[in-house]
Amino acid sequence: MGYHVTILRTQVRQTIPITKAEILELAQIFPEWTYDAEQEALVSAGERVDAPALWFSEGKLWTTNPSDETITSMIALANHLHARVRGDEFETYRTVDETYLHPDDAQEKAEADASVDALIRRTRRKQWLFNAVLFGTLISLILILKKIGFLE
Repeated sequence: MGYHVTILRTQVRQTIPITKAEILELAQIFPEWTYDAEQEALVSAGERVDAPALWFSEGKLWTTNPSDETITSMIALANHLHARVRGDEFETYRTVDETYLHPDDAQEKAEADASVDALIRRTRRKQWLFNAVLFGTLISLILILKKIGFLE
C-alpha cells in the first residue's frame, strides 16, 4: 500500500465531485496530461515508462506515491478546478514543501487521530497482559521446579 494523494473539492465539509467533463477539459488545457478512457485516468503525456497517472473515481483524482514534480502538477490542476491536493494524513498542499490542515478536514483528522490513539492503547494493554501472563508462567515454572527439587 502506498501513500495516496488526492485532488478533491470541498466546501463546508461537503465534497463537491469533480466531473468527467472537467477531467476532459484538463487534458485539453494542460498539455502534459492526456485522458486515458480505458483507465479512466489522466496520464502523463511524457514518454517515461513509469509516467504517473491520476485515476478518476468518486469525483476525485488520485495517485499513489507521487514525485514532487507530480504533486506540483497536481496543485496546478487543482487550482484550475477550484480544488485542492490532500495527502493521506489530511495535509493540504500549498506547495510541495508547504502543507496545512484545511478546515474541512479538521473533524475527520481528529476522528482518525482518536482512532489511532485507541488502537495504540488497546495494543499496549494487550502487550501488558501478555507480558504479565508470560512473567507469571515463568515464576510458576520456577516455583514448581524448586518444589520438585530440580532447582536448588
